[in-house]
Amino acid sequence: MVKASVSLSVVSVRGLAPRTPGIVYVGRACAGWPASPLGNPFKRAVVGSKEEAISRYRAWLRSVVRRALAGEALPPAEAAAWAELVRLVRLAAAGEALTLGCWCAPAACHAEVIRDAVLWLAFSGRV
Repeated sequence: MVKASVSLSVVSVRGLAPRTPGIVYVGRACAGWPASPLGNPFKRAVVGSKEEAISRYRAWLRSVVRRALAGEALPPAEAAAWAELVRLVRLAAAGEALTLGCWCAPAACHAEVIRDAVLWLAFSGRV
């Protein structure tokens, strides 16, 4: 059961030391921050824009969630992303405040897609 109030925010890690307590880093490896399985594999320099990178990430994460919920076997990188997403869902459902960290915030960021997925999964009872 999900607690009535879920605290899930997105912040920038700019200026923060790697592994800052209370931050769940969700980006690619950078500046001492280790790569998260939920890091965005779609680089804006390759796909053309930040909006396109976020859009592709949203479609990718939805596909991972859909296939995982259907019981399909996932490739290793996707299985790791699903496992991390489930971990975050369980923490949020237990009422733990979560702060997702990435480099983009407060601008549009793939961490917002993760936040939305965690909330949907937590409140839908699918995980």
